[in-house]
Amino acid sequence: LARALAEELTPVLLQAVVVENRTGACGSVGTEAVVLAPADGYTMVMGSTGPLAITPALQRLSYDPERDLVPIAPVAAVASVLVVHPSVNARTLAELLALARAEPGRLNYGSSGIGSAQHLFAELVKQQANVDITHVPYRGTGPAMVDTVGGRLTMMFDTTPTALPHIRDGRVRPIAVTSARRDPALPDVPTIGETLPGYEALGWYGILGPAGTPAPVIERMNREINALLGRAEFRAKRAAQGV
Repeated sequence: LARALAEELTPVLLQAVVVENRTGACGSVGTEAVVLAPADGYTMVMGSTGPLAITPALQRLSYDPERDLVPIAPVAAVASVLVVHPSVNARTLAELLALARAEPGRLNYGSSGIGSAQHLFAELVKQQANVDITHVPYRGTGPAMVDTVGGRLTMMFDTTPTALPHIRDGRVRPIAVTSARRDPALPDVPTIGETLPGYEALGWYGILGPAGTPAPVIERMNREINALLGRAEFRAKRAAQGV
């Protein structure tokens, strides 16, 4: 999503927009890098649920999102999809939960870290279904997906856009999505709520800058990003990716 924005904003701003991945601590490492960057409008962060809303409620951080960052533009709400390794003998959430109940603690799931959205999405399923599944935190969803594809993990939640290539190639099997309605990108995959009524969990993304970023920069970036998000072609491409 960040790269899609960067590609479209570069010709509009007449300025190269470069995306740099800073993984670790459920996104807090990358967020902290932006907090510490000069507030000149040249460094921003693709903020998300984990480092801005969940992690600050769980542990002491070197930054305060409300004090140290300034919001520039909301970008998207994104559902996640629960996927399993193809060897898992379950094609529905009900079958997966039955496996978990039969052998408490044997199944495991990966996440991008303690306090990440994917961590809480899974824990909400465990809570509502009253099952015991072991959490294995990783430094980002990328390494967790590698181990899910490799069969070292039973399952994981991942955002639909990043999980789709693995699903289409048959490297993982989709079980259910976290949104209240079925995802247009995965129309044949049921929602978790169809098995666990009332379940809904979405992650959100937005662009933020260091506190003190000049108001004209915020206004310009807000205007350009909203114009981009309002374009039908851009929205259609993102919707096809589950955004």
